Amino acid sequence: MPCVKGRLPDEQYNKIQSNYTELVADIKYDPMGLARSLFKYHVFDDDDLEKIKREERHDEGCKSDAAAKLLDILLNCGSLAYDNFIKALDDNKYYNALFRLEPGKI
Repeated sequence: MPCVKGRLPDEQYNKIQSNYTELVADIKYDPMGLARSLFKYHVFDDDDLEKIKREERHDEGCKSDAAAKLLDILLNCGSLAYDNFIKALDDNKYYNALFRLEPGKI
């Protein structure tokens, strides 16, 4: 199943947008681990992984920048991306982020 591109549906896009700063703080500890999970779920492709890795390794970059890049890419990964993002958050034990987006799932 190939990666699909395109903006998330409005409701999902708005959930991420309204929690953006908090989500960056929640996922900054291992954005590449989360990105690999999104790759496993066919949300991200090799190019997306490379963009996040580059941001993390950039001289002035940091894990927060990589986490922000991950969210920026995610916002344009199509209609199936959000549910797989929720699965990836759960897989990687990002329970605070999961609770922010889907309080009823915890």
